[in-house]
Amino acid sequence: MKIKLFGTGAAEGFPSGFCNCSWCQIARETGGKNIRTRTSTLINDDLLIDFGPDTFSHSFFHGLDLRKIKHLLITHSHHDHFTPAEIANIHPPMAESNKLRLYGNDVIIDTMERIIDRLKLTERLDLQRVYSGIQYAADSYQITPIKAVHNPNEDCLLYCISHGGKTILFAHDTAYFKEDAWELAGQHFYNAVIMDCTSLETTNYNDVHMGIADNVKMRSHMIDIGIADENTAFISTHFAHSFGPLHERISPLLSDVGLIAAYDGLTIQV
Repeated sequence: MKIKLFGTGAAEGFPSGFCNCSWCQIARETGGKNIRTRTSTLINDDLLIDFGPDTFSHSFFHGLDLRKIKHLLITHSHHDHFTPAEIANIHPPMAESNKLRLYGNDVIIDTMERIIDRLKLTERLDLQRVYSGIQYAADSYQITPIKAVHNPNEDCLLYCISHGGKTILFAHDTAYFKEDAWELAGQHFYNAVIMDCTSLETTNYNDVHMGIADNVKMRSHMIDIGIADENTAFISTHFAHSFGPLHERISPLLSDVGLIAAYDGLTIQV
């Protein structure tokens, strides 16, 4: 499977638009890998995870071809992961495109149903309500949602995705897994793991995000229980501006502990 990360910043992006902190000032001056947009991750060319407010721009700056997307997995309803009005642009007269199937929890599907009903849209977009622990087939993909440790008012989801004999775990936004998540995650061996690392050196941020120490703990536990090994790509992402996610700063911090520091446009083949 090919994995391409388009957005590697947290909700505010990096640099944060209204922020004058030293980290954001440096990011503005240096650009390149220090510019982090909001979350969107492509699997192969036809499965997209999350559709944040910067997804449209990814089609211009990082080569995302939305016309090829057949399956769209949404993790939860926070604005940096879910922009429903933009998704609705798949319908005529906004576009002539292939049909898209959208997968999400009750909040996501209820929101999209209201939009479709209000705009009288019945073409192009199929909705699939999904639940933690139940496996779903998406053409040749096998998808298992896993409940995240994130927003207690919503069943936020992580995704285990298998295709062509390879399996990845998409694990953000979330704090360190609880027992029920480990039980589901433990049913597969992973070739790649994409992890929330919002707070970098600060661990277990607000009980809803992870930092480097949590990512190290995730990696160690997965290798210990045999669902990953030294060849598994462990990718840290979703960095918040207030923790200084300059690529040249965090890349050695993460590589020293067996993790890959994501940046917008990072592509990995597993």
